[in-house]
Amino acid sequence: MLIFQGYDMEDAMIINKSSLERGFAHGSVVKNELITLNSNHSYFALDTTNAMAMNILQEDGLPQPGQRLSDEQPFYSYYDHESGKFVTKLYHGEEMVVDQVKLCGNVASRISASSCARAMITYRIPRNPMIGDKFASRAGQKGICSQTLPSEDLPFSESGIVPDIVFNPHGFPSRMTI
Repeated sequence: MLIFQGYDMEDAMIINKSSLERGFAHGSVVKNELITLNSNHSYFALDTTNAMAMNILQEDGLPQPGQRLSDEQPFYSYYDHESGKFVTKLYHGEEMVVDQVKLCGNVASRISASSCARAMITYRIPRNPMIGDKFASRAGQKGICSQTLPSEDLPFSESGIVPDIVFNPHGFPSRMTI
């Protein structure tokens, strides 16, 4: 806790840039995508005529766990029995990493991509802290990242320890949290 350069007034705080680069306060948003094919005769399969899908998707038309995808890249593909064509769906969103791919089917039948009409893809979107993000402790003390500074520009102790976060002490009495 320290009053420092005026960028940490009341609820604002300054974060050590080196700490952020080492992974401090990084997180992930985990999402599930349930895919249900419309027709009973449709099945997951790779469109061999689509070069981009061939490079990204597996033989069953689904992404491999650990695969990184970004906006407008193939997410999954399937064969639509009604139209007689392969359909490749694109991913729309932030860069993500596929965690799990689960096929959902009848327990009595043997589960394979060609016999399943449903799949669940679990993926995570990595998030890095940035200026304007809100942080909170378990005790309820909250603050907004107002600036990131390199270690050389932050205060340090006699032994050379540089803090990861610099809070302004004026935020404690007004919020009555510790």
